[in-house]
Amino acid sequence: MMDPATGDWVSQLPTTTLSTSVREALVHPNGRFYTRPPADGTANESRVYYYPIDLQTSEVAFGGLYAELNGPTSGWALHPSGNFIYVAKPTNNVIESYAISPGAGHLIPLSSDVPFVVSGETALAMDHRGRFLFAIAATGHVETFAIEADGRLTALGDQSSGLISRATALTTDFSGSYLVVVDGDGSRLKTLRIEEEGALTFMAFSPTGWTAPSQAVKVTGRLR
Repeated sequence: MMDPATGDWVSQLPTTTLSTSVREALVHPNGRFYTRPPADGTANESRVYYYPIDLQTSEVAFGGLYAELNGPTSGWALHPSGNFIYVAKPTNNVIESYAISPGAGHLIPLSSDVPFVVSGETALAMDHRGRFLFAIAATGHVETFAIEADGRLTALGDQSSGLISRATALTTDFSGSYLVVVDGDGSRLKTLRIEEEGALTFMAFSPTGWTAPSQAVKVTGRLR
């Protein structure tokens, strides 16, 4: 557990052995987390499981199978409201949209898949106000999708042309105003402002000090 004042680790929380291999987890506001399994060629690669978190003890228990996604996934993102989840599917090159049912939390397909050329591990990022979903396309550019009130996606196209050479990872800051992208060989970060209509405006360039391609980047606060 981290001390919020100092950032120091002050205690070790209980560890939990999960029942399946996990590539990525999403924590839901209702105190559960969902797991996305690796693409291992087995039936398990399309299954989403959930684990309830005891908010008093921080212990985690196995909850069960929440969804069958009909094939492997290459990226996913949770809406900040906790009502929707979005999944990139490489087998049919789409981003699938799901509503999360209240209470039980099961995933309900919205039948509004949007075409998207998926390549490898596709990074998805959601702005923290829940207005836009950003995805790295096979071209290395960033595609933008507007999120409607019912959770469905509307493609806004490539908003990063001329701003990004080849994105490998991306995230948003907590204000929902900025998109941070690892560009090229991993040696540089680019900060882009998210405009009200979803367009991206270049704001800053920062060297990272490394040259290995990065698959993940996180912002832990607000950019100013």
